Amino acid sequence: MEYFEKNLENDGVISLMVYGNQSSYPINEIKKILDPLKLEHNNNSINCIQKLFERINPNHPAKTFLKNYNDLEHKAGVVDMFLHKSEKFFSITELFELLSNYNLEIKNLDYGKNLACTKFFINNIEKLKEIRKLKIEEQWQIGQILNWNDRKISINCAKKNYLSINKFNLNKNLREYYICISPGTSYQINKNLLSLSDEEGESYRYNFNFNDEDYKILKLILSGKEKISTILDLHNNYEKNLLEDFFSFLLENSFVDKSLYPVKDFNS
Repeated sequence: MEYFEKNLENDGVISLMVYGNQSSYPINEIKKILDPLKLEHNNNSINCIQKLFERINPNHPAKTFLKNYNDLEHKAGVVDMFLHKSEKFFSITELFELLSNYNLEIKNLDYGKNLACTKFFINNIEKLKEIRKLKIEEQWQIGQILNWNDRKISINCAKKNYLSINKFNLNKNLREYYICISPGTSYQINKNLLSLSDEEGESYRYNFNFNDEDYKILKLILSGKEKISTILDLHNNYEKNLLEDFFSFLLENSFVDKSLYPVKDFNS
């Protein structure tokens, strides 16, 4: 990290991936027995681990974790998952501290859904308000624990002293954003109901008192063709507050990608 910071241009960005410490916890517990058993980078050790998981309790959390991976089927996978001699796993708090020690700060997330947390409190307005008062690292720490999907945390970071010139400010006035539905998310509009679905099958619903023109504008906004302000400026304060809450929810939970410029079609 010291090398990266020293060699980074003032307006440059580091793309960094680290392992989270939540979902990997059961695997890391298994690793604690490897040194006492003198397991090394050799065929005997690989076979030992493969045989171990044939006999281990099927409800063991480590076995549940491995259902999402095929590492046990390959020698290289076993070595990669279990036999590294040096690995680090991070909570969000630890990651922020690491970056701060080297004059760096997170600019944005490559994939934010595994750290999103307000989606868990969509029906609890009071708790939503409390969460939004927290620092962003505190919100992400909650999301890391609740999502339990932090095997990889991918971030972009930049020098602290120059963040103001290159940071995509997470708290920027959302009126200025162009947005588009992110990969893995879909939506459907039926009369006054907007249904949102994510890649894990979770659904979220919003009711709007919209006319036909409003829906046309909303579709343009969700495809990155118009700023969020386009629809906010058409409504009174009460309706505007509801819409701002809706767009905040989309942004906080990475259901949409954001830009300061109109989004072009991929095939154009």
